[in-house]
Amino acid sequence: MEIEHGSLLNLVFWHQREFGVSAGDRATQIAAIGFDACGWEIWPYLAAGASIYFPEDDIRRDPEKLQNWLVSKAITISFLPTPLAEKVLLLDWPQTTALRILLTGGEKLQQHPLKSHPFKLVNNYGPTENTVVTTSGYIPATEQTDIAPTIGHPIANTQIYILDKYLQPVPVGVVGELYIGGNGLARGYLNRPDLTAQRFIVNPFKPNSGTILNDLFRNRQDACSTTKFISCGTGILPVLDNDATSQFKPNSGERIYKTGDLVRYRADRNLEFLGRLDEQVKIRGFRIELGEIETLLTQHPAVQQTVAIASEDGQGDKRLVAYIALNPEYSVAREKNQIMQLQDEQVLQWQMLYNETYNQPAVDSDPTFNIVGWNSSYTNQPIPAEQMRDWANNQAAQILALQPSRVLEIGCGTGLLLFQIASRCTQYCGTDFSPISLNYIQQHLANQELANVTLLQKMATDFEGVETAAFDAVILNSVVQYFPNIDYLVQVLEGAVKATAPGGFIFIGDVRSLPLLAAFHASVQLYQAEPSLAGEQLQQRVQMQIFQETELVIEPEFFSALKHRFPQIGGVEIQLIRGSHHNELTDFRYNAILHIASETARPKSAPKGEWGAEKRLDWLDENQNMTVTKVQEILLQNQLDVLRIANVPNARVTAAVKAAELLSVVDKFPTAGQLQKAVEKVEDLGVDPEAWYALEVPYNVNISWSNSDSQGRYDVVFARGETRDFVPETRTDNLRPWRSYANNPLQAKAARKLVPQLQAYLAEKLPEYMIPSAFVVLESLPVTANGKVDRLALPAPEPIKLEWAGGYVAPHTSIEEVLVKIWAEVLGIKRVGIRDNFFELGGHSLLATQLVSRVRDAFGVELPLRRVFEAPTIAELSKIVESLKESDAKIKAPALVPVSRENRRVKLSSVNRESKERG
Repeated sequence: MEIEHGSLLNLVFWHQREFGVSAGDRATQIAAIGFDACGWEIWPYLAAGASIYFPEDDIRRDPEKLQNWLVSKAITISFLPTPLAEKVLLLDWPQTTALRILLTGGEKLQQHPLKSHPFKLVNNYGPTENTVVTTSGYIPATEQTDIAPTIGHPIANTQIYILDKYLQPVPVGVVGELYIGGNGLARGYLNRPDLTAQRFIVNPFKPNSGTILNDLFRNRQDACSTTKFISCGTGILPVLDNDATSQFKPNSGERIYKTGDLVRYRADRNLEFLGRLDEQVKIRGFRIELGEIETLLTQHPAVQQTVAIASEDGQGDKRLVAYIALNPEYSVAREKNQIMQLQDEQVLQWQMLYNETYNQPAVDSDPTFNIVGWNSSYTNQPIPAEQMRDWANNQAAQILALQPSRVLEIGCGTGLLLFQIASRCTQYCGTDFSPISLNYIQQHLANQELANVTLLQKMATDFEGVETAAFDAVILNSVVQYFPNIDYLVQVLEGAVKATAPGGFIFIGDVRSLPLLAAFHASVQLYQAEPSLAGEQLQQRVQMQIFQETELVIEPEFFSALKHRFPQIGGVEIQLIRGSHHNELTDFRYNAILHIASETARPKSAPKGEWGAEKRLDWLDENQNMTVTKVQEILLQNQLDVLRIANVPNARVTAAVKAAELLSVVDKFPTAGQLQKAVEKVEDLGVDPEAWYALEVPYNVNISWSNSDSQGRYDVVFARGETRDFVPETRTDNLRPWRSYANNPLQAKAARKLVPQLQAYLAEKLPEYMIPSAFVVLESLPVTANGKVDRLALPAPEPIKLEWAGGYVAPHTSIEEVLVKIWAEVLGIKRVGIRDNFFELGGHSLLATQLVSRVRDAFGVELPLRRVFEAPTIAELSKIVESLKESDAKIKAPALVPVSRENRRVKLSSVNRESKERG
């Protein structure tokens, strides 16, 4: 691209005047270097003597972290690419923040600012062919979600024209193509005269003078006369000189640029961006504007962002596909009753799944070691007994090291921990939501001589009858991942804190790590993939598994943030899971221990240095050349009280993390087999955490994650004496909404219920041929390095199954017709054939419980859950249902229906974790 010398100067002067830039401003540089907005983030502020701040990459990608950074750095003006800005606009902002202007651009803006936001939002539009910004406008706060934000007015020395296909101006309110002229316009495309002639056309409305200037430019002429501008990449660099006036010439106005963008004037003369001319597609003879579909979808309050495309299905026919990113605030603010219903339904489905699992015979002859249902996510087979015993023993040892006497275990399951710990206590109360698991424990208590054990059937949130400060230990081991959301966990912990005596502790064990969620699913899917599987398909599988994750996955930092909600918490420990075996339990999980402050003294933590010598090392410091042997030498040769080693690479997860990183690079590995080989060649895997415990040194070892690191690195602390290492205090300005610390296990369930609503919503406003035949709901739309939606990275919608010769097979019997309807509702898809596989269509264990409940209600038969796994197609399952009807099977369990908490007759405890199908 060839740019006129004066174009950037025009942009700088306009920007400084429009936003009152001064030397006291603190601006940011956040856009990627390939995004033309990058230069816009620099020159207006440098020329005014303002400060520019550069955030780290991990901060740029995380809206909550970015917000905290903007507030802590007292940033006054910031530009954010549209997809990132829309997420930031959903956050609550402190009124004391210094931010006064938030600029955005790059994509079609859908989000209005809130009235509570202390800053002004400015939306900007501009193709690369016209230096960075063409139009700009302030976006007011409004409650009307059906009014899209505008792109404002043209900036200084810029002309715009809205023309029809005959290059004639269109009236206000009529859609036309946007043409641009003025000082910011490029000369054309470098070495592309053909394309330049096509897009930079003769201006049919050429002004009388080629040097039209506004007051802004005239006021700056004196400054220009003493400045020389030298071409410098995409910008210009000013240097002092007395002979430079000829270097700055405004565009003559003889050419205008044909943008291909569809816009219209609103009645207030602001411009509304509608889409692209090249987004018009033809399907089954109908011409369809994709932008029109996108505009309507984004007006639905549940939708944060959307993209519509034309895609070919498995038979080569074109169809409309809508990609949806949900508005995370919608479900909380407007559908609270629905969320409560989904939450209750989720808990009851886990209960149903575990009751069925616990009904299976134990796989081990030892009744105190019942590990039925503990299956590997990689193989879908039971985790080997020796690995499970090692894990259970280590978890029990971590708890017993704190010498509890009075214990409350929430979600005791089949008693894996209970049978090990209860004999060392004076009182042990175990609760669970599964009557079958409690009956199992009760049958074996007498043989273990555990008269001090009390069993109660309760929900995890039910602390009725539990005396305040009655226990010195509350245990939730392998439980919280089955809670429906993070708010549910906070509710449970509120009861646990009240039940714990001063000086006691709450042990939250086997917590799944949110920073490692992508690495975990990448590892599992890569393990299961056929070598010939396309890399793009593998990437889509991982993305879908993350979105459809039904378990609660939590960032370790959440537990330290809890201290601000519950001041009774005196200290927080984060522990990596102990174990010599590598599996998903030891690799991707951790324990959190909340120490309730004593009335007389706080828990004794590792010394901070004032008690004696302390040394700090960073494994990533190349000058240190760290090894396990070198650390041992340091400990033995120096009289240290404490040695802290940060950022140790974790040999347990390095390969998984690398797989996730490589998989995120589009087209780098055409097949899964190539990626598998690349991961196998990864060198320097790091250090297994167990290697530190094996050192023969007179120190206690504490190992925790490094700053919730997505790389899986960890910190090691060696301390003398019986001391423990606690997480540092969390700064108040770093606190975030609870939901930002975890995933949302209900989002896939909510998405399935939302799709029919969106179809009905569009049916009221569009003809049938413009309604997408497929909706793909994602946590967020993929973006390029420039912050724009990456259409090439959108996951392909599931093609129609063609495994059977006849392709789609319609139902033939009344039972099949009912089952087809049930499957479509449960899976949230439009068409189901009787030979389609339930699990290949996105079904999983929890959805199978929902399917069983719907079948029970529809046919009055008790369908065992295992039969869904044995007969995963409608053709197979219909025969089972018909057989059950003929045998007049009696219903043995109540239908799965939403029940208010106040009216529940049976109090069920939090989901116990002794087992789960992790597929």
